[in-house]
Amino acid sequence: MTYDKRKRYIGNSFSLCIRDILTGKMPLKCVKGIYSGTRISNFNELYCVIEEYKRTVWEEFTHIEIMKAVSGIFFGNKVFYQVRLNHGKTKLFRAKWVTVKEFKGKIKGEVKIGNF
Repeated sequence: MTYDKRKRYIGNSFSLCIRDILTGKMPLKCVKGIYSGTRISNFNELYCVIEEYKRTVWEEFTHIEIMKAVSGIFFGNKVFYQVRLNHGKTKLFRAKWVTVKEFKGKIKGEVKIGNF
């Protein structure tokens, strides 16, 4: 799939969306945020998740490439929302990427729309 670089997108998988950023399929500048199914609650858990994905999903990339993409999400004025931190909530999207417009149309009331 090709993405319109004039639009902004919300990713729906931390590991797979970072992979798309790493491979160049999705430019970081087009990413508004990630709506993740992870349940990371502190830095140590984030470190463990990154280490696991480095061994499995991002294995062909260097540590520096990975950290550049991850830090682009966490420190690049992007939103990282973890749906499973809210008890009883599940992810609403099957597509890896949706436009912000598609996201806002489906997510009403779940996430503060202003964040996205």
